[in-house]
Amino acid sequence: MWEKVGIIRCAESLSVARDTISRWLPSVGGASLKRQELELKNMITVASLITEAAMARRGSVGAHYRSDYPARDENWQQHRTWQKPK
Repeated sequence: MWEKVGIIRCAESLSVARDTISRWLPSVGGASLKRQELELKNMITVASLITEAAMARRGSVGAHYRSDYPARDENWQQHRTWQKPK
C-alpha cells in the first residue's frame, strides 16, 4: 500500500496493487478465524476499498494525488461510497 497506493498514485501503480490484493483475498477467509487472521482479513479488505476508490477518482484533491491526473476533475466535490466485496 505504501509503495503503490501511497501519497503519489497513478493508474499503473493502482492496477498493480489491485492485482496483488485480489490474489490475497481468497487466502483469508473461513468461518473460524483467529484474531490475527481476522486483522489480516480486515487490512486486506480496507486496502481493497482504498485502492478501488483511488482508481475511481480521476483527479487530484487533498491528500489524494494522481500523477496521471494532476488537476482536480470537475466533480471533485462529490461524495463516494464504497462497500466491501461480498
